[in-house]
Amino acid sequence: MNTENAVKVIGQAIRSLRLTFEEHLLLQKSLAYLEQKARQAERRENESQQSGGSKDEGVHAARPGSDGQEDAEA
Repeated sequence: MNTENAVKVIGQAIRSLRLTFEEHLLLQKSLAYLEQKARQAERRENESQQSGGSKDEGVHAARPGSDGQEDAEA
């Protein structure tokens, strides 16, 4: 499943839940953050493939905790 399809499916699931306004906003922010991270990983993987590097470089670069932003977002 590609990033765009995953985002659509998760967004539909969020809308189908009966949530408080605050819970809905938190889930939307989390989804946007995960979408950003997935796009960064895809971009790194594409750049790595174009430069002849390993496919794994982009995946490892996007691991949770690799840039410290995960703690700030939580």
